[in-house]
Amino acid sequence: MATIGSTQQTELLARPLVRRWLYGTGAERQGLDRELARFCERFPTDELTPLVLGLRARNALERGDLGQARGLALRAALGPAGSARDLGTLVLGAVERRAGRYEQALERLKPLVHKMIEPDATALLDEELVLGAVGARRWDEALRLMGIWLRETDPAAAGAAAGSIEALLERVPSAALRRWLDVATGGGAGTEPGELQRLVVGRLAAIAQEKGDSALAQLLVDRYRALLGTRGEAVARLSTQTSQDRVAGRTVGLLLALGDFAARRRSAEVAAGVAFGLELPGPAQGRLVTREAPAGASGLGEAISALCADGAALVVAGVDAAQAERMAALAQEHALPVVLLAAPAVLLAPAPFAFVLGEDPVRLQGMLRASLGASDGVPLLSCGSAGPAGVTPATSPPADGARAIERSCADLPAPAELRQSGAAAVVDWDGSCVPDLVALAAGLKLPLGIGLGASPLADELPAWAQVLGAGVFPVDPRRPDARLRPWLQAGRGAPSWWAALGRDAAVLARQAVEGLPEDATKDDDRAEVASRRKLAARALERAAAALWTTEARGFDGRRRVPRSVRVLRAADWRQR
Repeated sequence: MATIGSTQQTELLARPLVRRWLYGTGAERQGLDRELARFCERFPTDELTPLVLGLRARNALERGDLGQARGLALRAALGPAGSARDLGTLVLGAVERRAGRYEQALERLKPLVHKMIEPDATALLDEELVLGAVGARRWDEALRLMGIWLRETDPAAAGAAAGSIEALLERVPSAALRRWLDVATGGGAGTEPGELQRLVVGRLAAIAQEKGDSALAQLLVDRYRALLGTRGEAVARLSTQTSQDRVAGRTVGLLLALGDFAARRRSAEVAAGVAFGLELPGPAQGRLVTREAPAGASGLGEAISALCADGAALVVAGVDAAQAERMAALAQEHALPVVLLAAPAVLLAPAPFAFVLGEDPVRLQGMLRASLGASDGVPLLSCGSAGPAGVTPATSPPADGARAIERSCADLPAPAELRQSGAAAVVDWDGSCVPDLVALAAGLKLPLGIGLGASPLADELPAWAQVLGAGVFPVDPRRPDARLRPWLQAGRGAPSWWAALGRDAAVLARQAVEGLPEDATKDDDRAEVASRRKLAARALERAAAALWTTEARGFDGRRRVPRSVRVLRAADWRQR
């Protein structure tokens, strides 16, 4: 930024301000705004004034004041050719992009490529160009600009730039990624790999795993094995799987979620419930196959493809909302009926192969909040390894937007800390922290809520605690519901909510597959595979049984299991 002031006075005043701005933090830059404004007012016609206006425009842009940023940038861009005009033009383009005018932003910003002198301005330009191209869905140009961004990034900021680009690649279609990669590597003919090539290969590997695309996995292994990094083993394994689907008799698939302790625990409980519902081991006609996938949405496509190759006619899955949402999409892609144990955050309609057995965590959290008298916007202390549908409140906030103060049982806040936080109530979603939370809530005279995931706690809960109930839950082990008699007679303790969901899914799934032929489909007979899955889906729509998690007996017309959830005082529950 080599513009010279018109006088020695303005030079001596402006240069320290400019240097402080260039090397300052975001907060320090904003703190300089008043001094920058005073300089512009005192010296409106000075040669340095357009540059100072440009700095003020950057400040306004970072504050999100697009109107002021545009006004200041227009004045800066009217100055003589040079860094001040370029800075004004950069801010104008950024304003266009942030206002959703992507094409206009690109046209304004592209002439500035490689022209900015300051690394900070170069970084902003490169990021805005990429965001503009992605917003305009100009994929080839976006990828070209990503390469420029990575090459021009200061080494200290390279990791952050790569992380931003990695996230943006999720918005680029796989066809565009493959087209760019073929050109960039000469079809995999040994071109020296760059960072963008590694990121693109990584994104394609993730797509192959999400969709269970063995053909794409094979292409990546054949051409770009050296760029796969930590995904190499999983992609190589996927590449060896046959892509053919089949239905092997009356087979039910179960997808288990791995990852954190909560996901593994839920999966173990679901598996116990499914085995009980299918009457395994025993003479039952149903067959169960299982696969494992990480918690959340990653790797599900590969796992579902494996279950399809194992012959599953339908699948039980979705122990958290992220997994359930992705599984609903995969159900449609594979035309495979899937029973979801958690309600997905978004379920596109129509979804004829997605059957929702689980409950919406936002609804349950809202009910419990209302029963505890916690007004909108007031935080709750939320404890337990998972929310009511396997989703922590942080990933599925209450509909009113109130935040949750999340703690594990081993890291509960001290009473003074909790009082200072302003928490209006204490909630335990799975009953894992009840003794400690009872003492904490009682000491601070805070309401206490217990979610559907709680274990039988009849003797441990104070009379004033609020407990969510549905179906046979909450379970009082002294007076269990008659529907639980076979489970309890087998020497088991009271079932958890997740075991009950697994059992309910299994008894409905068993009815759905019992009418299917006992033999397996022949290789590559896709028409027969599709026919049997449709038969299973139609039978699942009609399936009816006494369920544990609801008074309803099966799915309604929207392929959801209705559930009347109630809020009980612990005292009333014990007196039932």
